[in-house]
Amino acid sequence: MPLTQRIIRIPYGRRSLEIEMSPIARRAFEEVHPRLVSRTAHRTEFLDRCLTEPIGSPPLQDLLARSRRVLLVTSDATRLVAYHSWLPHLVSTVRKHLPEGGELKVIVGGGTHAPMSAEAARDYLGLDEEPLCHDSRDESQLVQVGSTSRGTQVTVNREAMDADLIIATGAVTYHYFAGFTGGPKAVFPGLGGFESIVANHSLSVDASTGELNPAASVGRLEGNPIYEDCLEAAAMLPTMLLVNVVLGTDGRVAAFFCGELSAAHAEAARFVSSHFVRELTEPADVLLLSCGGYPRDISLYQAHKALKLAEGGVAPEGTIYFIARCEEGMGHPGFDYWRKLDLDATKAELRKGYRAIGHLALSLRQLTSKFRIKVYSKLSWQELREWNMEPIRKDQLVKVLRGMPVIAQHPVFDPHGSILLLRVATHANTIPGGAA
Repeated sequence: MPLTQRIIRIPYGRRSLEIEMSPIARRAFEEVHPRLVSRTAHRTEFLDRCLTEPIGSPPLQDLLARSRRVLLVTSDATRLVAYHSWLPHLVSTVRKHLPEGGELKVIVGGGTHAPMSAEAARDYLGLDEEPLCHDSRDESQLVQVGSTSRGTQVTVNREAMDADLIIATGAVTYHYFAGFTGGPKAVFPGLGGFESIVANHSLSVDASTGELNPAASVGRLEGNPIYEDCLEAAAMLPTMLLVNVVLGTDGRVAAFFCGELSAAHAEAARFVSSHFVRELTEPADVLLLSCGGYPRDISLYQAHKALKLAEGGVAPEGTIYFIARCEEGMGHPGFDYWRKLDLDATKAELRKGYRAIGHLALSLRQLTSKFRIKVYSKLSWQELREWNMEPIRKDQLVKVLRGMPVIAQHPVFDPHGSILLLRVATHANTIPGGAA
């Protein structure tokens, strides 16, 4: 076996870990990848066609003809969207077809995330001008617009309500409790107020038991209370056109989905469901798991999603070697409240009432009680141990990987943890209740 085939490359932050192994050790791993998808859709003519023939919506040009104030909403830098390759073209197209005197504003919607600086946002998006940046905690930016059927009091950035047309953008991948990213999440929670977002996220937990709500799960849209609540909130806003992308493993656009919010998003979700799932013949007793590198492993808050997508492919009490750099640490101040509570105490606290990232804290506690999770990252060893995860050094990781043939019966390597759903073939053939 040539040297290049004996080296295992594990995405880690902005680079990769490269570990040389014996041929036997390298071949021991079942390496899993999404299905190959087209690498040509990044060309702007594919976007133009999508905007001319959108799903369930008039073409962009027709919408712009009756719009004087247009708001284009983007994700923040925690999301991989390949904006540089297509957003400048979209902005140019909108400006070309705006009526005389019309105005286009671009705003970065990061939900409860810390707002980006305007300069950093401009560089992230690949634009010449600095965009607006939403701050969910800045009351002066917010306006209340109504209440959903589930009782969520919806506040959003007032720029959304001042617009005649909203163009909501983002990338579609699996989401561990909203079903999928993209779709309505661009505007809510993307442009939502902090308390409104917390109320929406509380639907991921059964308040009577303190358990995770099984309807709020990976790959599920229909009947998902989080997703349906987001849709209701989005329906309170002005006319909206969705422009979503799905990225291939090379980080380039594999497909565009444009149109009416729910219809276009459902098509994107079906595409993800058919290309980004891997069924294993048997569960892995050892999983080597990478989020896929930056920005997907920018913090534990983001990296945790890879653990949820992998959960269905790992044997109970199996071992996960989790490779996630977490250059921004834990990624949310809410971890401080939950870090001292074990699984039972977390459930008890959630029965008293929901508070920020309670769903994530509960999810992490459940994962670490079900699997043995060993982590190579920049997180402090104390932080990892507080969450019942075992920190490892690089030399320990190398030793384990080189000895894999005698350590595990079915080791699996997943270098795309944040976008690839793992499951065992005999357990299911479709994603429950989702757009499969």
